[in-house]
Amino acid sequence: MLTFLLNVSCSKDDDSTETETEFEITNITLNTAEFELKKGETETLSIANDIGNASLNWSIDDSLIASIGEDGTVTALANGRTTITAQVGSQKATSIVLVTPDVYVAGSESNGHFSVAKYWKNGKEVLLSDGTSDAKTRAIKVKGDKIYVAGYEKVNGQNVAKSWENGQPELLSVDQTLSVAVDVLLSGEDVYYAGYRDRRDTSIVATYWKNRQPLPLPYRGNYQPSSLNSIFVKDNDIYTAGRESNGDKLVAKYWVNNDPFILSDGTDDAIAYAIIVLGEDIYVAGFETIDGMKVAKLWKNREGQNLSDGSTNEAGKAMFIDGSDVYVAGYGSIGNNLVAKYWKNGEPVILTDGSQNALLNSIVVFDGDVYATGTESIGSYNVAKYWKNGQEVTLGTVNSESESIFIH
Repeated sequence: MLTFLLNVSCSKDDDSTETETEFEITNITLNTAEFELKKGETETLSIANDIGNASLNWSIDDSLIASIGEDGTVTALANGRTTITAQVGSQKATSIVLVTPDVYVAGSESNGHFSVAKYWKNGKEVLLSDGTSDAKTRAIKVKGDKIYVAGYEKVNGQNVAKSWENGQPELLSVDQTLSVAVDVLLSGEDVYYAGYRDRRDTSIVATYWKNRQPLPLPYRGNYQPSSLNSIFVKDNDIYTAGRESNGDKLVAKYWVNNDPFILSDGTDDAIAYAIIVLGEDIYVAGFETIDGMKVAKLWKNREGQNLSDGSTNEAGKAMFIDGSDVYVAGYGSIGNNLVAKYWKNGEPVILTDGSQNALLNSIVVFDGDVYATGTESIGSYNVAKYWKNGQEVTLGTVNSESESIFIH
């Protein structure tokens, strides 16, 4: 119990008396015991008790995660969890603040006439195109206060690869040739985009852009169309993954500094969708068609592992490595419908019930939480969504798609 003495004086006919009244504080509580903030957001804590004129002091366990002002204003600074303590004399009360990361999802949504390129930050949309022509985003990365988005917009009747850096659009193919950017990677001060581009003298060729300069991959012998789906940079080596036609079928391939490595034998269609290099190991995710069925695949150093058994069409479209855990996200099948699905170290995790078509296009693990994004149909419409630890979050309305997720 904390006791304060309050002096009360009164006077009458020049006679004065003074008495003392006790103001007791037996405990204190805060207006909230636990709350969440995003970086940059604020919340004001206050004492729920009457403490009179007693001195109130604030402290925080980890000042890197949040700050606390003399008036009880908490400002979120970095992702994490910390405890704030209010103290009046010997009495204390605490509140826990959880600073949660920002969730960025890139995709598109129809305005009734055209697809509008956009991304969602914590569920709030940010428009990237004006809706007067078709435009879509395919990948998003964030570094500091800069947001990089890859995609394309229709110009003069054909798709042209495009980047948006902090919302500012730039054509990656300044000559407006047919092209698409499907991935973006930040490495040091360099920004890489990957996709494909029409060489005009041939047809589409696998291409990446370094700081917006196009670098088509060389082809050998008779030209066949090729495209990239993923790019990774390690120790100044550039790794890309995608597919190339052999004239009849699509062949899953990856390239290291433009040197090709074949993952499938070309007897049936196969595509590599994602590549990650960890230490000396090269991981690639995708699918290979076996006996007429798509089989989700993970290749490690070109050795293939079947993630699905070939009884239904399944594919791996994205990958993330968290420590020793390898996540591959894509789709499986239940009955006639696709289901959003990922594999952790080869073990399947299904996110949808199969009553509607659904698939995943991207997956990220952050602080032990698994985030995956994709689309699920509602009747004849696709709806952009993401799942955090299996819990669904709807982003768009009818005719919306989500392609990429990034946690920052």
